[in-house]
Amino acid sequence: MLLLNVPYEEKDEAKSLGAKWNPELKKWYIQNTEDCGKFMKWIWKDYKDYEELYILKDHLYIAEGIRICNKCKKETRVIGLGIDKYYQVYDENEDYNFSAHLCEEDDIEIGPITEDLPKQILDYCMNNWNFKKTFSKTIRSSYLANCCDNCNSLQGNHFLFSEVDTPFVFFDVNKAKNLKLHEIKFKYDIPVRDYEESYDSTAPLIRQYSKFDYLFEV
Repeated sequence: MLLLNVPYEEKDEAKSLGAKWNPELKKWYIQNTEDCGKFMKWIWKDYKDYEELYILKDHLYIAEGIRICNKCKKETRVIGLGIDKYYQVYDENEDYNFSAHLCEEDDIEIGPITEDLPKQILDYCMNNWNFKKTFSKTIRSSYLANCCDNCNSLQGNHFLFSEVDTPFVFFDVNKAKNLKLHEIKFKYDIPVRDYEESYDSTAPLIRQYSKFDYLFEV
């Protein structure tokens, strides 16, 4: 199920396409997220600027690992976004006729946490880890990033999610055993634009060896 942001003056159009009204939430929604293509203008306001969007399905995981800080050489906690169910929404012919494909993986992919997630999830991450908006000299801009628990230095996304032998990209069973997956369930599927598909060397080991727990529902 996916919520829509339908202005009052467009409600008849949304209804004619199959959207339904939830009187408790006072929001329009579609029951089957896979039908989202014709509802894109009510899902993401700038959808015409992007060839591809993602809609996260059912749940996500906050993946928590440990790394050695390059600056102070002490252990620090770092987190990433773990996903195993999502819709890939794409405009194949660049004519604004979007199609959705369900990707349901046996393994969990781990990548950077996107700022497009609901505020409740981002606030939880910032309140429980040293995760905050930080300026990167490398890319010359600020983004939500992991910082060292000890010296507060930036733990850059490239080194966490694109290099081999990190807390999230590895071939080592022992590293998988040190990884924690904190589950957050969804009442409604969640659209995101800024999502990076991850390198999947880690994936086969996570289900078998990593630790799982449950946090809350949004």
